[in-house]
Amino acid sequence: MEKLVGMSMKEALTPVTEENQWNEFNGDGYKIKVYQVKRDCLERYNAAFKLKGFIEYNPALWEQSEMYRYIKDSQGLYKSFTKNNEDIRVFLNMDAGTIIYFLVIL
Repeated sequence: MEKLVGMSMKEALTPVTEENQWNEFNGDGYKIKVYQVKRDCLERYNAAFKLKGFIEYNPALWEQSEMYRYIKDSQGLYKSFTKNNEDIRVFLNMDAGTIIYFLVIL
């Protein structure tokens, strides 16, 4: 994830949960990793992510996604990345103080 966002974050992140669901037949599926962000780094990441092209998300638009429970009733930023057949989204949930890595393979 650090390569995607272009900054070091190891010192500020603590893993919280990981969720995986894969189709054994064709390999399609998703992975969600949630990290708690140290409070003193949250505003710095918010400013840096905005400079790197992250935009504000609307939780209602994600209501049909596996991501929804991690961002509902919150505000923050996200950005989509595409690499080979992988669709990656990184969310900064300012209300919960989390960064969420969401990988979808189709």
